[in-house]
Amino acid sequence: MNNHQKISVLIGEDELLIAENLKDLCIEMGYHVVGIGTNRDEIIALLDKHAPDIALLDIRMNGRNQGIEAARYIRQTSGIPFIFITAFSDDETVAEAVETNPDTYLVKPYDRETVAANIKLSLLKNKILNKNDCPSIEVLTSAGKQLINTGSILYIRVLQNYCKIHLRSQVHITRMTINKMGTLLPDDSFIQIHKSFIVNVRHIRSTRANAVMIYNQTIPIGRTYKEKVDTLLSR
Repeated sequence: MNNHQKISVLIGEDELLIAENLKDLCIEMGYHVVGIGTNRDEIIALLDKHAPDIALLDIRMNGRNQGIEAARYIRQTSGIPFIFITAFSDDETVAEAVETNPDTYLVKPYDRETVAANIKLSLLKNKILNKNDCPSIEVLTSAGKQLINTGSILYIRVLQNYCKIHLRSQVHITRMTINKMGTLLPDDSFIQIHKSFIVNVRHIRSTRANAVMIYNQTIPIGRTYKEKVDTLLSR
């Protein structure tokens, strides 16, 4: 990966005023914009020619989900991180988008801070995922000892001296303080963002000034933890 000053960005957006505004935001943040594609074919041509580090893709262009089509091409070829930009929330579009496993989402309208945070988050997640090392932890629950792969943990919520470990399809509850739990988790992929929450960076779908989204769960960022989160995203 290039350093921050040389990270290259591809923009897929058919509304040119929005595309130019997004381009200006990226340039202000120190990124190099390789070009703007207004449909699937233009995006693919830019991907093949410039091999960017990250792509920002509007889901719907020219009346079709061409951003999703471009995302499928990325998954089949370079595998670079990509962010979906959308104003659509219908179930069919969301389901089709989720299948491509985007790194994060930007929901219109967005601001500079949100764009910056989501680009940094996507690049960080890609860096973490490339390590491919997810150790397991052993915790004691009411059902006995459980061995849990840390990569499957979405987030952990603490209620007094109990930790609720949230996975995609189940929740484990163990008697443990948040400080103790923090010592068990790999610190390059988990971060405490609130006095009651530790989150797995791998599973963050989007971020804004005061919260992160992990699948359909909104998790608040505590005021005393915001600087810590900002530092993580600037690594």
